[in-house]
Amino acid sequence: MNQHLTPIMIGILAATLPAYPVVGVAAELGQVDVSDPTGGTQMTLESGATVTHAGAGAAITVSIAGNKVIGDGIRIIAGGAGGQNTPGVKASQGGAAELSNGSVQTVGTGYYAYGLHATGAGSSISAVNTEISTAGLYSHGAYAQSGGKVTLKGGSVSLANNGSTGLRAEGANSLITAESLDITTAANNSAAVYVDNGGRVELTGVNASVRGNTIAAMAARGATSTLSLKDTHLTAVSGRGIDAESGRLVMAGGSVTAYGDAIMANSVYGVPGGAVEVSDATLSSSNGYGINLNADGASAKLRDVSISVTRSWGAGIWLIGVDSELDAVGLHIDSQSLGIDNRRGRAILRGGSITTRGNNAHGLYASREGGTQATIETYGTRIQTSGAGSVGALARVSGASISLTDSTIETEGVLAHGLFSSGTNSKVSATGTVVRTRGADATGLAMSNRTIVMLDSTQLSTEGADAYGIWSYVTGEDITNTLFLTNGSRVDTQDAAALLVTGGNHDFTLRDAQVTARQGGVEDGGLLLHARAVDVTSGGTTTTIEAGLVNLDASGSTLAGDILADSGVVDVSLKNASVLTGALISRGGRINSLGVDATSTWNVRGDSSFGVLNNAGTVRFVAPDAHAGFKTVTVNDYAGGGTLVMNTRLGDDSSLTDKLVIDGGSTSGTTAMRIVNAGGAGGQTTQGIRLVETINGGTTTADAFRLDAGSTGYRASAGTIAINGYDYSLVRGGANGVASDWYLTSVYTPGGEVDPETPEPPITDPGGEVDPEKPEPPITDPGGEVDPEKPEPPITDPGGEVDPEKPEPPVTEPGGPVAPPEITPPGGEGYVNVSPESGAYLGNQLAATRMFMHSLHDRAVGRIPSANDATDKAGNTLWARVKGSHDSGLRMTQGKVDVDTDSYVMQLGGDVLHARAGQDGVMFAGVMAGYGDARANSTSRLMLPGSNSSVNARARGKVTGYSVGVYATAYANDVTRLGAYADSTLQYARYSNQISSELGSARYHAHAWMASVEAGYAVRPFAPGSALAAVVVEPQVQVAYTRYDAEDATLPGMKLESGSANSVTTRVGARVYPLGKSEAGATMRPFLEANWLHNTGTPQVAIGDGRFSVKPLRDAAELKMGAEGRIGKSLYLAGQVSGLAGNGDQRGIGGMLNVTYRW
Repeated sequence: MNQHLTPIMIGILAATLPAYPVVGVAAELGQVDVSDPTGGTQMTLESGATVTHAGAGAAITVSIAGNKVIGDGIRIIAGGAGGQNTPGVKASQGGAAELSNGSVQTVGTGYYAYGLHATGAGSSISAVNTEISTAGLYSHGAYAQSGGKVTLKGGSVSLANNGSTGLRAEGANSLITAESLDITTAANNSAAVYVDNGGRVELTGVNASVRGNTIAAMAARGATSTLSLKDTHLTAVSGRGIDAESGRLVMAGGSVTAYGDAIMANSVYGVPGGAVEVSDATLSSSNGYGINLNADGASAKLRDVSISVTRSWGAGIWLIGVDSELDAVGLHIDSQSLGIDNRRGRAILRGGSITTRGNNAHGLYASREGGTQATIETYGTRIQTSGAGSVGALARVSGASISLTDSTIETEGVLAHGLFSSGTNSKVSATGTVVRTRGADATGLAMSNRTIVMLDSTQLSTEGADAYGIWSYVTGEDITNTLFLTNGSRVDTQDAAALLVTGGNHDFTLRDAQVTARQGGVEDGGLLLHARAVDVTSGGTTTTIEAGLVNLDASGSTLAGDILADSGVVDVSLKNASVLTGALISRGGRINSLGVDATSTWNVRGDSSFGVLNNAGTVRFVAPDAHAGFKTVTVNDYAGGGTLVMNTRLGDDSSLTDKLVIDGGSTSGTTAMRIVNAGGAGGQTTQGIRLVETINGGTTTADAFRLDAGSTGYRASAGTIAINGYDYSLVRGGANGVASDWYLTSVYTPGGEVDPETPEPPITDPGGEVDPEKPEPPITDPGGEVDPEKPEPPITDPGGEVDPEKPEPPVTEPGGPVAPPEITPPGGEGYVNVSPESGAYLGNQLAATRMFMHSLHDRAVGRIPSANDATDKAGNTLWARVKGSHDSGLRMTQGKVDVDTDSYVMQLGGDVLHARAGQDGVMFAGVMAGYGDARANSTSRLMLPGSNSSVNARARGKVTGYSVGVYATAYANDVTRLGAYADSTLQYARYSNQISSELGSARYHAHAWMASVEAGYAVRPFAPGSALAAVVVEPQVQVAYTRYDAEDATLPGMKLESGSANSVTTRVGARVYPLGKSEAGATMRPFLEANWLHNTGTPQVAIGDGRFSVKPLRDAAELKMGAEGRIGKSLYLAGQVSGLAGNGDQRGIGGMLNVTYRW
């Protein structure tokens, strides 16, 4: 039987054998007390021994530095029923205990029955794989006090009674380190770890479970207390997870799962709040906050932390302490309530994400309710909310601000705004951030009551009914909200206004921004800005607050959507290449002004009405389409200096057009009016197409508007618009219209006085040939090129027609001023301006149809009988002819268009067969081919409506043609060529044509079939032997038919289509020449031919809905003179000159040379 060593015996042994260690020899021990005052005792208890003690003091006590108790596999049972203060192991005054692979158990319900207790500097207890359990009240598993140290590795700590702590370190330099330890307690008011008054606990790989009702499962209390956790997992079934009560918490890895706050940083009275440092950890709360910075000066530094909050109230992190701070990198919050709730502190988030899933669960919430600030900054953070009323980021009350950089906010739900800033001097700013909302009434940004919002390179987009891009509202008078939208920021809506303002004043500054409003996903009909009143209810009384002053200042920005003022006064300015596309509508409220600087543009897409339009840039009416037709802009006053782009379906007076209306005000400055033809075909006006209308006493100045060179079909030399043959001028008053209104008119009506000192300059051909492969540049006035921005001054009419070859000299009167003569415009009242291109097109047609037409004598040189008639009769012929001509005096039926043509043709052919007909007759048949080139010069005299001035506009035509054909000729007498003859031809020709003018150049092709039948009878009417016996008179008749087809020619603002082009020409005439024989073999004889020509065709060109024609050469007299004959044995030569004069003062001259070889 083993005997227990009593404390007295152990003390005697220690005193008498100081140099020898004491070795336990019994397996059952009572209280062990090693307190050698000399500190030289080390006791090793027998492995497997049991130490049982139920009295006062610890089951094992070791004190005095140098004394140590070592036990492996030792079972320690301390205390008993009703026992108090019976720890399992206690080290004090520097004593040490080392335990392993055993257990420490305190039993009974006594107080302070700690499992391990190290107290005093240098005191230490080490327990490896030791099971520790306590049953008493306030009985901690391991307790380091007043500088004591406890080290635990493996094993477990189990608590059974209230007020107990698994590990407790209290006092300066007190330390507990634990590794791979399990801590459990089900008692109320118990904790897994408690650090107080400068103590320190360091846990690695510890699992702690606190299941009883408790305030906090772990705590670090006091400014110098530290709790360090590494890869430690804590579960708090009731209460908070960890309190940093002015103490410091350092956590790396692991997790905290708590019913209440996962971590709270609170404070000891008068001491700043706790400091929390957590990395690579997961925090969860089912009924509180992930982290609660609940004391002034409390702070949390987080790295790669995930927080989950499942209760519908609370937040991922709450900053309620004054000057509390959150610094988080890679923080991920998933919350049923708020993400970050900041009331008095400062939060900085870098990266990470915040996801909220409940209603009214804001991602970021800053509301200053004490202290000086409540600020949140994010950098690269993603925020998502998915509940009704859940705002992505909300700042309210002065001193509250949220700053987002390179972050993303996405909300989904009714009234789930992306950003919200409310209250005096509250601020929201975003840089490089994307905000998206999906849900009805889910505004991208809501701002109210003296707030300031700054969005830089930020995108707002909304989807949902009444999901405004930005909603700025004010609930009192004389209150202003301020917005800055800069540096590439964008606002896009799908089904609501981009900018909604309600009540009060609003100041929006846009710099390099883009705002696009849509309705039903379509830009047409979207509202860019809507100003309206707001109803405010207070104390049961509802008051309507009207919108006040609304200022939209855009620079370098692009805006799409209408501006609607139902309340308030709106001013809009566009600067530095800004573009606004939309209508401006005053309805209940007033749009006071729109300013467009020299670099900016307003695209008018709907009827608009407002106060003052200051147009130094471009106001462009959007082209009519299926959604919106032509538009009207109504303003009180208009200040010009820029460009007004208007769409007009150019035709007659009834043409549809965009319109500017001056209502009761006036105009100033000069505006270039650019007219874009909207499918009009041109036409003759009576009064004109009204573009500017004055009502209610409105007026315009005489130089308020001028045509812009960018207009469709602008003719620089005349300053007119050429559309399908009609030239329109912009005229104040039109043709007997309202004096202050402005019209486009294609009809000349005299107005003003004639300047007798300014005669019309002569009309000259610009000269030169046109290369069909190199189109001519636009034709300019002979006086020099015309700058399209500075058209030449009009040429005044001296009072009658001017001979273009002989301009009249200036009229002077030595007696004094000359009274202006009465003006009769060419063509009479209502003179129509017709474009010269129509003349060039018809000039090409006439040149083409006449190019290869000829008579028998043009092709065949007359026979002169020789001394050897038989030789002269025999053989075949080859022939060639060249002809040049100039025709002038061709005029259009409409307007005053003169056409001159110059042509050159070369043809050659040869007989391919001949046959005798009777005794003397002969028949020939042959083939021929030809090449021709013609130039047409068309000059139109354009009268400038509203004045007595005119200008000459020019166009040029060019024709290059090739022909092939056959002919057949029969003579009754082959030798003398007296008697009857008949000739017929059939030809086919193709043409490459071109029209050039200052409008541009167009190429097109044409082809023609030409057939001719001719007959004549040569007689010698004078008696033989008389002086005129050798004279031959040859009456002739010829009928020619031409069928001509041409492609359309398209120039800017003009499409020319071939109209009537078939014609029948008849010729009746006679040829007179002497008949004689040549003995020498070379005889030339003269000839004279006179013809009467009649043409049945009227060449026409269809341009748009109009048809234009020339005054045809219906009847004309032609005279030809020349000589023909044989210049060698087989070579014949003929030459002639010709002249033609016909109706309408049409004239023509020409010359031809023919060479024939017979063999």
